[in-house]
Amino acid sequence: MKLNKKITIILALVILAVISLLYVAAQYEAPEAEVSLEITEQYFVDGIQGQALNRLDAHPIEGLEQSMYILTHPRLVANDFRDVQTYGDLNNAEVQTTADDTVTINGLVQLLENTADRLQVPTETTNDIDSLLVLLSQDQSTTPVNTSSSSESVIGANTNHLTKSCVAAGGTWLAEHLECEYISQEWCSEQSGNFQECSSACRHQPDAQICTMQCVPVCQL
Repeated sequence: MKLNKKITIILALVILAVISLLYVAAQYEAPEAEVSLEITEQYFVDGIQGQALNRLDAHPIEGLEQSMYILTHPRLVANDFRDVQTYGDLNNAEVQTTADDTVTINGLVQLLENTADRLQVPTETTNDIDSLLVLLSQDQSTTPVNTSSSSESVIGANTNHLTKSCVAAGGTWLAEHLECEYISQEWCSEQSGNFQECSSACRHQPDAQICTMQCVPVCQL
């Protein structure tokens, strides 16, 4: 009799756990499935997510958080994430999970609007989005580029092709040093560059007291 009672309790707990998981899944999946984006919005979402994952060299199970985008896109600032939706906003605090801080697709569309407004760049074409992604990927120490209405003037005539190609391949363009970080040797060879498989993360900061011990693949052009 006692054994049957224990089995009943265990089954009840299992059923409760399954119901809870299904509820959480419904909270997170349903809103995103209804998202309908413009071509340029989808291009930005795919671009910034792809760059972030490539530069993190990881794929977080829950998704990408604000801090991860800031880490992989140096020109992003905290204010760019105002009104940016996360999965925690969708459940009205009824359910708390480790995915609460993950930025939703709608959140990335708001991020596009915020950054384009701050940097005063257009977002009418995919070329415009490429230019915005280039700006967001540049290190804060680099000289700001001229953000006019055309893609060509945003990047500069001499480095336009290299900059776009670097970012499209998942790299980070350093305009001041004419370098493409986190890029493959094959890409570097195609651009007739000088590939360094294991450069220092602090190579442009000779006075740095502390530097992370990591290899940064770099193509010098």
